[in-house]
Amino acid sequence: VAAIEAEIAALTGQDPEVGDLLQTIGELLVQTLFGGFSGVLNTAIRASVGLSLALFLVYYTLIDGPAFVKWIRATSPLPSDVTADLVDRVNVMTRGVVIGHISVALLQALVAGIGLWAAGIPNVVFWTFVMAVLALLPLIGAFFVWGPAAAYLVIVDQVTAGIFLAVYGVAVIAMVDNYARPLVIDQQAHLNPAIILLGVFGGIYSVGFTGLFVGPIVIGVLAATLETFREDYDAI
Repeated sequence: VAAIEAEIAALTGQDPEVGDLLQTIGELLVQTLFGGFSGVLNTAIRASVGLSLALFLVYYTLIDGPAFVKWIRATSPLPSDVTADLVDRVNVMTRGVVIGHISVALLQALVAGIGLWAAGIPNVVFWTFVMAVLALLPLIGAFFVWGPAAAYLVIVDQVTAGIFLAVYGVAVIAMVDNYARPLVIDQQAHLNPAIILLGVFGGIYSVGFTGLFVGPIVIGVLAATLETFREDYDAI
């Protein structure tokens, strides 16, 4: 910091007081990160409940899925070939959504882990694993690790590293969640990213965290149904 101040003073003839500026920025960063902690904690509790419900639904869907699909095929009033086509399309959509969310969580954790390593945070492998789990939570996810880590660095007087991690988190880590999620699910489920984004946020708004999975699946099932009816209208 002293070297930077000396260089700026030599160029401008003014004392920039970079140390005080960084300290002020660090204090503002700490206030911002912890100012809304109660709201973030409340959101985390809701998201955890939603995650538990989603895992419960996924578990029993995997257990009873084949029997349920068999029942659908047997009771559907549609011709057997049309029903088979519709079930296959829905299966592709559902798998695409689940695989897409997991892939984005792993990608976001990897990107965040690189940021923690660059900032000098210890036990990066462990925290990367934690972020891979938390990244399944929309919007906040990995922030529960890199946010407090940035604040910790500022508190222990590593202001530059703390500011770097905070900026990296907002500019890079958060963008992975906002932009990569619809793009990756699009590659898996073959849906337009805008439609997927609408399904994600619409699902979250309607039913909470579970909507992260349910929203795109509902949109995907609707798209698969319409596509099947369009192609097999004469057979129906």
